[in-house]
Amino acid sequence: MPNQTPRRPKLSASERQILTPFGREASQPSEAASGLHATAGRGRLAVPTTIASALLGVTWLITGGLSSCDSTARFGLDNVIFDKIQVVSAFPAFIDPAKGTVTRVCGAPLNAETPALEANGLELTVNLVSTDLTVTGPKCSPDRDQGIREGDRIEQQPVSQDPELQTISASAFELSVGCYEPRSGLQDPATCSTSASGAGGVGKALKYKAVAPARCDPLEMPTWQNVAILVDHSGSTGGNIFTDTGDCTTANVFKEDLPGKFKTPKEFPECSSDRHRVLAYGATSLIDSLNPQDRVLTMYYDESNEGVRVACTDDLRCQKTDGATVEITEKVCVTAADCKEGYQCAADPSFANDSYANWSLPEQMTKCFGKSDKAKAQNKLGLEERTREIATGRAPVYEALSTAYNFLRDFEAGKAIPRHIVLLTDGPDSCTYSDLYQFVDPKVGTGGDCRKQCAMITTDYKSLLQVMDDNKYPVRLHVVQMQSKSHPKPDPYLQDLSCRTEGTYQFLNTLELNNKDPSAVQDAMSRAVAMVRFSLAGNWRVGFQDNRFKDDSIKKGAVTALRGSMKMKSTVFTSLEEVFKNEKEWQFTQDGQRDRRMIFHLACTSDADCGGSNSCGANHCSPAGECISDPAPDLLPCGADGKGKCCAGACKADGKCDGVCKG
Repeated sequence: MPNQTPRRPKLSASERQILTPFGREASQPSEAASGLHATAGRGRLAVPTTIASALLGVTWLITGGLSSCDSTARFGLDNVIFDKIQVVSAFPAFIDPAKGTVTRVCGAPLNAETPALEANGLELTVNLVSTDLTVTGPKCSPDRDQGIREGDRIEQQPVSQDPELQTISASAFELSVGCYEPRSGLQDPATCSTSASGAGGVGKALKYKAVAPARCDPLEMPTWQNVAILVDHSGSTGGNIFTDTGDCTTANVFKEDLPGKFKTPKEFPECSSDRHRVLAYGATSLIDSLNPQDRVLTMYYDESNEGVRVACTDDLRCQKTDGATVEITEKVCVTAADCKEGYQCAADPSFANDSYANWSLPEQMTKCFGKSDKAKAQNKLGLEERTREIATGRAPVYEALSTAYNFLRDFEAGKAIPRHIVLLTDGPDSCTYSDLYQFVDPKVGTGGDCRKQCAMITTDYKSLLQVMDDNKYPVRLHVVQMQSKSHPKPDPYLQDLSCRTEGTYQFLNTLELNNKDPSAVQDAMSRAVAMVRFSLAGNWRVGFQDNRFKDDSIKKGAVTALRGSMKMKSTVFTSLEEVFKNEKEWQFTQDGQRDRRMIFHLACTSDADCGGSNSCGANHCSPAGECISDPAPDLLPCGADGKGKCCAGACKADGKCDGVCKG
């Protein structure tokens, strides 16, 4: 990690707070920044940016302890205003203006109870965000959730769709469409690569999708957020990938390598998708932004023997570094305040006194999951230290999701509490069989040994999705996907999972940013994690009808990018005028190298949607609803029972496909 302080992006009004994260010294106000501050020698994660620095002191002016969902609540001051409008995600949707409903269309229904809907428009998942209010005493102190809910008061007016109090409606939102185009890297912002350009219109449906029934209350468990954060630690994040030239600056082929066969490329840092460690940074920033009562669990995954591991450690010691060596004391700590001047609280790199090693994975997860300062410190500092080791192998994404999902689903089973998985990754699952799977070692080619699925695999995409559907989706999935050289495109599988679970999906074009300047990547991650944070308690769903979803202008089975903008108009809330002057989170444009277009995936539901006729042939529809123009790779499982194998574009029931590889 480079020893530098990245440049500071412009911060909004709510982002000018200074956070003192666990185990680190507070920055001075003049040093508030978006970026990853590295200390000498070991390059520890320090003050998180936009998300963390914005969120520490956020409270709400609720007189008499009334919930903000109570439209009779009154704030004590009149300076509660809009700070920003965040458009987090986009999903194809069925909009019914007569009923005022907007329903996501995520692909083929998995059961007879779910109606098959045709998309006739787009759902934009929106966060309305207030300014910081620190002068009152909320029930949870501090309350770091700045999201504006149905019934909250802004400028002394309720944000309400109630006919008697109505200050917000679907028609207050206006979508301007510049272009719908395939998402294929940075494109000319002055032209549209398709005929689907122009138009837009006002919203036809609006709903606040509440996850928690009220604002955080120490006595009300349904108001506490329960979050499992999963961090990708596969080979692509650390540069352990196969290339066709051995030099990442000139290579054209990038694949995650197998453990034990990795040879360091000539330009090793250039191979890494996460050379500045922003995945771990995003996770620790999110932890800092949670409320005191919110519970968190951090895990990371790669193709090691364990596969999916808890990040927590209870071996936290006061220590300091002179840039070359680290002095670790016997003083046990939780924050820097527990240490004498000049010392930080951090995880012992040797984990010599770490008791987590003595417990099974279920026991580790139970002990790691918590809300106290101590629990959050053990999550943050453990993740920070454990992910320093070189990342290896492929990515067992579905195994990690299944592990976290089962834990959250079964925790306080039967109780209506908010449950979330936040996945920070640089690409899709590469451990289980799919169209993306490398069935032959890429260094050997046809005739070589067959690759096998990762050893720890107990589930796959279809199985995981079916379990979630059977359980009625009790856990929401929020995905932030960074680009990697081996996976430079948005993943339809993760888009589909986040769509079906009522979560969010964001794609960061980090490879197309200047990867030598960490601040650009860190700022993108900061804003993405901030959007996740403000979505946890709930968000606004705005439905925009568009006939192009029905006339085939927007292709089924493809990932589409929307260029344009969304604004919210109001004669009641005058602070909105300033919001749309200063923020860009409502604009879907290419801002230099930063691709801010809204990404969505209109799923195919049959091979016929793609122009094909079978699941192994050309132009087939993948399980995630992506149209694949090439025939499925040989050896891909097929057939109703999954026991057949694709071979030369056809499904062979006996599973035999000669001449591909051995074994």
